Amino acid sequence: MNRNTRKIGSIFVFGALVTLTLFGTGYADDQLWHEGPTYPGAAAYTSEEAGPKTISGIVNPNSEFVDDRGRTLRLTNTDEGQAVQSMVGQRVEIKGTVVDNGGQQTVDVSNYTIVGDNKDDSDRY
Repeated sequence: MNRNTRKIGSIFVFGALVTLTLFGTGYADDQLWHEGPTYPGAAAYTSEEAGPKTISGIVNPNSEFVDDRGRTLRLTNTDEGQAVQSMVGQRVEIKGTVVDNGGQQTVDVSNYTIVGDNKDDSDRY
């Protein structure tokens, strides 16, 4: 094998490794932010648990509410719900009604309190 062929082969292998590395890290990041956190045993609210609730949790990067048990809830587009949606990364206690909309858990926020930021739970996302 001549020197140029070896050099071209090395460049090709290096380029392929860089491409796979970038694709893999990009794919992992995409899954993390779009699917939201998942926790073992984080079952949705049952019909018995639905209704008026006071729930503590964190607003994830998708502007969804993740309660302390790991259950993800969408927030309604009321003034209070939109205000909570903008609090990404903050720990919030919300009062509202949990509703099951065809498998998607939603909470209609009637009141909220900012409890703190997410510094202690930064590894959850």
